[in-house]
Amino acid sequence: MLNIKSLLADIFISILMFFSTIILCIKLAINFRPLFYYDINYLNIPKDANMTVTDIKKNYDYLINFLNSIHPTNFSLPTLPSSAHGTIHFFDVYYLINTLTNFLYVAILIIIISTFIFFKHKKLNFLKYSGILLVIFPFLLTPFYFLNFDSFFNRMHEMIFHNNYWLFDPYQDPVILMLPEQFFFHCFILILILIVLFGVLLLITYRQLKKNFNAL
Repeated sequence: MLNIKSLLADIFISILMFFSTIILCIKLAINFRPLFYYDINYLNIPKDANMTVTDIKKNYDYLINFLNSIHPTNFSLPTLPSSAHGTIHFFDVYYLINTLTNFLYVAILIIIISTFIFFKHKKLNFLKYSGILLVIFPFLLTPFYFLNFDSFFNRMHEMIFHNNYWLFDPYQDPVILMLPEQFFFHCFILILILIVLFGVLLLITYRQLKKNFNAL
């Protein structure tokens, strides 16, 4: 009975670490502005959006600051107009990220407490399980986003949002012109790379700690 409880505890914390790491990687990618700054010229955004690099950066910085703000009351891009539906969508994105962030805070607290308990009893399997999950997960998704990213991208929006306000009209919400789908593809790649790196780090940590515990 004790072994079953121990196994269930390992599985629970491993899954919690798995989802927490994914959320953390998403937040890191969202806030990694150099990726977008690089894509401005790489994807020829100034020409396609008919905007200057300065204005593109100014509006993008506003978006990121908005998503990281505390209880925003309005949405107003510096140099671009926004429709009512476009504004609602960005608030939807804000609330989604805020919910994920709150979950992350609670999960981290649980993980820290559990880690102290596990280490006290020299139990490390949760590191191995979560590390394996994180390393395998991106490769399981590969066929979906590499073979047809457009379909994958649209399907994800349909699953996450309960309206179609994410389908921007560039005449009413020209911000969409400076956020091409290829940029979001690059964000996905960055997220997956970070997930794998965290997974490998957990596996290395597990191996090193196990070696140290066995040497005691």
